[in-house]
Amino acid sequence: MIEKHPLKYAGLEWKQIFPFLQWCTCLEGSEKIIPEEKTKFVEKTFVKSDDTLSYRSNERIVAAKNKSKMGFLSLGYGFVAYFSFMEFMIILFSIMTLLSLPSLYYFITFRKTPNTQAGLLDKFSLANLGYSSTLCDANHLEIKKLHMSCETGEMQELVSFGIIPPMSEIQDACYETEDTLNCNRVIQLDKITSHIFENCIGNRSCSINFGDYLLKDIDPNSTCLNVNARFYTQMLCKVTDSELEERKNIQLMLVWTIILSALIYFIAIEWYGKYSEKFEDYDKSTTTTSDFTVEFKFDSSMYKQFEDIIYPMVVERRKKNKAASLPCIVVFREYISNYLEIVLEKYNHESFNTSRDSELFENNQGTSRINKSDLQTQSNALESPEAKVKTTWQSLFMDYAFRLSQMEENKSAEEFGQIPGEKFHIADINFTFKNRRLMDLLLERGVALECKDHETQVAIEKDIDKVVSEKYEELTTPTSMFVTFETECGYLAAIKMKEFNLDGSEIPAPELNLQRCCTAYDGTRYFKDYDLSCSPAKEPSFILWECYGVRGNEKCCKFTLVITAIMSIVLAAFVFFFYTQKIIYDYMNVYPYVDCEAVEQTYDHNLIHYGVQEYHYLTNFYNTNNLTSSMGILNCLCQNYSDTHGMISTFGAEMYLLQKGQIMGGKVCYHWSQGKSLIFVLDLVIAAVIAITDFVLRVIIIFLVEWVDFKSLTHRLVIVQSLLFFSQYLNSGLSLMLISFNIDEMVQRHVPYLDGDYPDFTQRWFFEVSSSFITPMAANVAIPVLEFVATYLLYYLFCWHDRFFTCDRTKTRSKTLTQYIRCHMGPENEIFDRYAFMLMMIYINITFGVGLPLLFPMTLIALICHYVFEKLFQVHWYSKSVMMGDFLNKDALVVMKWAIHLYTFFGYWFITNRQIFYNDVTPTMRRSDREITNHTFYNIPMDQTLPLLIFMFSLFSIMIIKSFYSIFKYYCMPYSFLKRFLSKEGLFTYYDSLSLTDAKTLFEEEKYRREDLGYSKLKNRAFLSLKKSISSRKAYERNLTAERRKELIRKTIINVPSYDQLSNLKYQEDYHYIPVHLRRKNLETKRLIPDLDYTRKMVDLAYWYELENIQT
Repeated sequence: MIEKHPLKYAGLEWKQIFPFLQWCTCLEGSEKIIPEEKTKFVEKTFVKSDDTLSYRSNERIVAAKNKSKMGFLSLGYGFVAYFSFMEFMIILFSIMTLLSLPSLYYFITFRKTPNTQAGLLDKFSLANLGYSSTLCDANHLEIKKLHMSCETGEMQELVSFGIIPPMSEIQDACYETEDTLNCNRVIQLDKITSHIFENCIGNRSCSINFGDYLLKDIDPNSTCLNVNARFYTQMLCKVTDSELEERKNIQLMLVWTIILSALIYFIAIEWYGKYSEKFEDYDKSTTTTSDFTVEFKFDSSMYKQFEDIIYPMVVERRKKNKAASLPCIVVFREYISNYLEIVLEKYNHESFNTSRDSELFENNQGTSRINKSDLQTQSNALESPEAKVKTTWQSLFMDYAFRLSQMEENKSAEEFGQIPGEKFHIADINFTFKNRRLMDLLLERGVALECKDHETQVAIEKDIDKVVSEKYEELTTPTSMFVTFETECGYLAAIKMKEFNLDGSEIPAPELNLQRCCTAYDGTRYFKDYDLSCSPAKEPSFILWECYGVRGNEKCCKFTLVITAIMSIVLAAFVFFFYTQKIIYDYMNVYPYVDCEAVEQTYDHNLIHYGVQEYHYLTNFYNTNNLTSSMGILNCLCQNYSDTHGMISTFGAEMYLLQKGQIMGGKVCYHWSQGKSLIFVLDLVIAAVIAITDFVLRVIIIFLVEWVDFKSLTHRLVIVQSLLFFSQYLNSGLSLMLISFNIDEMVQRHVPYLDGDYPDFTQRWFFEVSSSFITPMAANVAIPVLEFVATYLLYYLFCWHDRFFTCDRTKTRSKTLTQYIRCHMGPENEIFDRYAFMLMMIYINITFGVGLPLLFPMTLIALICHYVFEKLFQVHWYSKSVMMGDFLNKDALVVMKWAIHLYTFFGYWFITNRQIFYNDVTPTMRRSDREITNHTFYNIPMDQTLPLLIFMFSLFSIMIIKSFYSIFKYYCMPYSFLKRFLSKEGLFTYYDSLSLTDAKTLFEEEKYRREDLGYSKLKNRAFLSLKKSISSRKAYERNLTAERRKELIRKTIINVPSYDQLSNLKYQEDYHYIPVHLRRKNLETKRLIPDLDYTRKMVDLAYWYELENIQT
């Protein structure tokens, strides 16, 4: 439990958890100790368990305690980078929040008259400045007056007025139609025009007494004078010149705020990119096995040729000499080890820039046993057709192996490694195989062992034996190898190894020649026109052994299917949102927002009368399924009834009217209430679908990316993080905006499917859609606490079930210690998910932050809450996960760099709104028509917003140039990407860098393989060097000074000590494998588990199975 929670028992002070509390001296921590009764209970319960962890020595526990005192660095510098990233984002968004305060202040205080449409949060948005708009209203002739009022500004222009007869097809007309023009004859046009100009133009609100200007004597029976006819008027509401000047000043302030914020953001991200290089210093300050190891990839056909041609010769020769038989994989390892040592010794004397690295290769100019002429291709060496392979790296090695196998002197495997050139000796070679099915079965067997399900265990072992017998050749053919050198110089020489011709002459290092660009990926050096590729190895804890051997085209196909599945889910959610919003928009078009205060002033006590009439009018359209827009009378009537009697009573409210002997009415508010309730439910459904879709995406992405079979944990987690971010950002951010937008006017052409109700960031968009971004952002503050509560309750439920639903801690259902620990320890901190969530939250803020500046302080609060709770949970709740590097941090930083372009683009679009800052209003033909904004990509204002436009394109150009330069360097200057791998760290030898515990563990494993299992994986010289290192370690450490001891600790390998699969604690636990050094300390283990070597034999199948067959 100490190893799983290293920080919990480290006695960390509050100042160590939160560095910003350094000034506070009153917060002191105390070392936490595992309760004695709990320790005794665990020892008593599992003393005879067959679990690995039950036999851990006190030495490992003390080491874990000492390691935990390193603080968060003991979890790996990936966690240090993670918390550093959060601290950086908190500081950055604190600055951006301060810069957003002026705009927030002006948005709140600028409006002099309250906006009746705006909600509480809408008052903090750009929309609160007010929009210039069209004002179209109508009233029955019987009322004889029309009250009109502008939400913003004053009425400055009369567009049209007239009478809409009751039989007109367009009942919501706002402009002249054929029917309205026919009714002009009953209106005194000149007088009513003068009346409107006198009463309305220049005022915010007015009343038009149109009844005084009707000519009823012309045609009393005309439909134009029918009681159901309506008088309409359309005005343009604009702000005054003085107010427009104030808005221009706000626009100028926003321009320079955006430029300053973007500049600070850009500089901060670039600075943090340089600052994050210190995490590579953390990597240099810690030693891992990867500091000595290089991964070589080769074609499996090379091994096949070796097995068919060279290996029979070796077997025959060893039979003549009466030497013990060796498996093909062992002979292949010795031959290729010798060959690599020779090549490294002969072709290391120039670095990539063709200058001699005297420090690295000093005192290493000895001659090799085989001279340059020995490396020439002998075309007659291999006479069989199978031996005539193309002149590649394979042919060089095959030629060398052929001639070495023909040597007359009796060379044993032990002598193969004794080549001059001490700096380039190979300590260990571990091969990878295409054995995914075998490892899956071993995992299932581990679960059966953990649960002590012996019947399942036996059945799985039968399946394993069947797989081995059917696919033995495939399971034992290596696909690549991890070569661990004895010294750091060997590692650096392998990374720097150049191309060479078949005659041994060197090919010059490629310069900036696009025709000869060497391809490089993640530091990989590919030998041009050769089959061997060499790259710095990943740390052994990051390697997913079960994914090796999978072909590249198979991965591409799987990854394509993964992207297709993810996009299908996002598209399905988008379609659902699209049709849901369409239902809402249809209802809102039938019952548009109206100023009920003005309607009540107009109709007064006749509100019910005309409300029932409008209900009767709309019912005809409901019956014909041809919805049209109402005047808002019924809307206000039902709203008043709902406010007085409640929403539920409104469903059954019955109102009637007797007109011309006809009874009209019924449940007049039923459809209105139904629509209101439907909108409320659909809003909740959309929020729930967003949350559910995000969760489903998370589960499916993690599952599918594991299915793709990426070879390293780093690559897998980066892909998961990127896919999580992009899918959730599309689902939670862009989809809600896209389904509501209609971009036909922006691009001046019809775009199918993007035909929403909002042609721009209009006032209605802010009041009806923006809450979809603000509300989830507010909920993000509580997400860490809610997630912890849910996880802890689930954890407590599992623990309660394990204790037989009692509070007695001495009872447990667990049969092994692994079961007990997995039940009682907290979950691992999946920081890739946290990174994706933070990026999604930041991107939504950046996208809409200019129009909704309240997002900045909300994001800042959410980041602070996440930081505080993540640190507390990491110390007291989360269990220790794999020690990760800063690869997730680098990926997040790359994504963050592009956010600034969304900020400048959307910021520019917000502040060039034609209705807010330019008083640009276009009349509409009908009240239900979509608003015309005149805000297009082809109408760029040449005014004070031009500096922002120039800055936006300049910044984008800089980023594009930098990106192309990085791509150019990546593919055409690959050596620049190897610099981080070519720095000399001054390490000890590989054996001396191992901790005493790890060295003993590796020695015991190899010794057991040799003495008890009859095969070996280490070369004899490596085995002897390891033994010598262990025997001299105690005497050496006894005479060390304190300073030298600190250096020794710093240069001791942490984490997994070897590229042997079973050296990884994760695979030990998953396979339920008990290391040899733990078995020998517990003599009862052999009796409890009869076949302890089964897992080891299956992992070393190529070494053990063939040897057994040879001996048989």
